[in-house]
Amino acid sequence: TVNGEAITLEAFNAEGAGRLVEARKALYDARSETLESMIIDRMIAKELETRGMTEAELISTEVDGKLQPPSEEEVAAFYAANLGQMRGAPLEEMAGPIANHLQQQQAGELTRQFIASLEAKYAVVRNLEPLRIDVDPGDSPRIGPADAPITIVEFSDFQCPYCVGAADTVKEVRA
Repeated sequence: TVNGEAITLEAFNAEGAGRLVEARKALYDARSETLESMIIDRMIAKELETRGMTEAELISTEVDGKLQPPSEEEVAAFYAANLGQMRGAPLEEMAGPIANHLQQQQAGELTRQFIASLEAKYAVVRNLEPLRIDVDPGDSPRIGPADAPITIVEFSDFQCPYCVGAADTVKEVRA
């Protein structure tokens, strides 16, 4: 209270709405990242136990041992596709760094594939509730009854090409 006047939860939520949504999003992101990390750690531990090998041996088997050096054609194609980022350096100078980059991309993809295979093998189920934010449409224009069991709130900018493109999808959902 200030001078006998209460600060209500409703007023508090209205005043800090933007910051509170950002805080809730940050909390959800932290929970989600922590959950993913815990899932991966547990799957890897189980796989190490099952195979009877070290983490280094597992990485060597599932990622490093499957890496293929990029071909000269792949390096040249990457160079051509990203010429603007090469700052005038010739292909011969950039071939090594490009090959390393492509190899790192390949290692990342092999790691993602391995993790996906472990998720299937160990029947991973995520029960983290998605972030939901209550939106009061107030007296905004609406289609359908105000007491419908499901409310879809559309935020749109019809000068935005993506929003214009989504209009057909919204019409489909309404149908």
